[in-house]
Amino acid sequence: MVPETGFARYGVPNDILTDHGSRFVPNQKTNTPHHAFGRFPGHHSIRHTVARRNDTQTHEKIERFFWEIDRLIAAVFSMDDVVDWQNRIKPHASLDCKEPETVFVERLPPKRILGYA
Repeated sequence: MVPETGFARYGVPNDILTDHGSRFVPNQKTNTPHHAFGRFPGHHSIRHTVARRNDTQTHEKIERFFWEIDRLIAAVFSMDDVVDWQNRIKPHASLDCKEPETVFVERLPPKRILGYA
């Protein structure tokens, strides 16, 4: 998993700052997380801080960070590399932290996999 790789290299952070996105904040009615991230910070003893709504300074910092990431990706990787990373390498929270290609193959009927469809 991507965070564990970063933790091994840089150490476990004390805090993680996120916005109010559904992948980070529990459902208000049931107080249960929608995705695996909801269990993630507590499992690693990380304090999860949610940014205030309409906090311009925080959002500008986050936007700047992702702008820089996009710029670096564009400079180093081709679009094919980005698509390959997105579909084969990057785990997606909405897919229970699996890669899209893995989920696609898992959902194929056995006849398609064995070649006699």
